[in-house]
Amino acid sequence: MTTDDATPSAGDDWTVEAADLIETAVTAVRDKATIPLRTATRAVVYGVALSVVGVITITLSVAAFIRVLTVYLPVGHSAGHHHRVWVAYLIVGGIFTLAGLFLLRKAEATPQEGK
Repeated sequence: MTTDDATPSAGDDWTVEAADLIETAVTAVRDKATIPLRTATRAVVYGVALSVVGVITITLSVAAFIRVLTVYLPVGHSAGHHHRVWVAYLIVGGIFTLAGLFLLRKAEATPQEGK
């Protein structure tokens, strides 16, 4: 009876060790490949979503700012808003031009490597 008990237990240990080895290998591959890929994918998806929301927010904010300027500027005494519209466009265009010139100056001021 002792001989029969020893043989199956040795076989059981070998199968358990093989299963543990396979599980360890699969876990290592998952940790090194799948998890970083999932993290990168989430970053790309959230980045695209936030970019779309940002562009929409900026566009609607500029449109609202132009509308507020058109309605509340004390320019033009006629019944229509014809004189106020071009002044609002001029103001918003001036703001964007100044912001662009500022960013251009900042881009040129940064030292470039390799030159």
